Amino acid sequence: MPAVEHTFLDHVPEHIYIDTDVFISYLIGTQPHHVRCRAFLERLKREARTTLYVSSLSWLEIAHVITRSGFRDDLAADLRHQYRLSRWQRPEIRRTYIDGLIGDFETALGQFPWVEVPITPMVRRLAVRFMAAYGLGSQDATHLASAAQARVAHFASLDAGYRCVDDLDLWNDLIHGASSA
Repeated sequence: MPAVEHTFLDHVPEHIYIDTDVFISYLIGTQPHHVRCRAFLERLKREARTTLYVSSLSWLEIAHVITRSGFRDDLAADLRHQYRLSRWQRPEIRRTYIDGLIGDFETALGQFPWVEVPITPMVRRLAVRFMAAYGLGSQDATHLASAAQARVAHFASLDAGYRCVDDLDLWNDLIHGASSA
């Protein structure tokens, strides 16, 4: 049975895995779903009854996304100026920018009770299984495997690829339209 999709206004669970794309949208005002992700995480913080789960992969994935030139080009002018991104070729500029946004991610996490799920051999095996079963890419499969390892069925992501995952409570605010299930 495909994922059950939830709006960000549904009754919040006690445990939820948060995919990297939700945090990036929460942190970066120019992201298309910034307002809804910010409202969702602010609601979770306000209600103070949900533990967040993330993978050790999350830090690396955030660094990967924020360093892409297209992503940097789409940032607000004040953020590009703050981090002097016109001098991207300089290692100290890259380091300051990455450290700054990773710091923002860690500050956001610090507002919640949260658990980091390490990438263990079991997570690796589950991720490979999910790649085969659902056609997910390696990073998406690793996030799903991390949630499974932590026994967390509620999963927040803006990625439509998770809609086909069996027995998943997918918190996507119905961004991709209601599923046919």
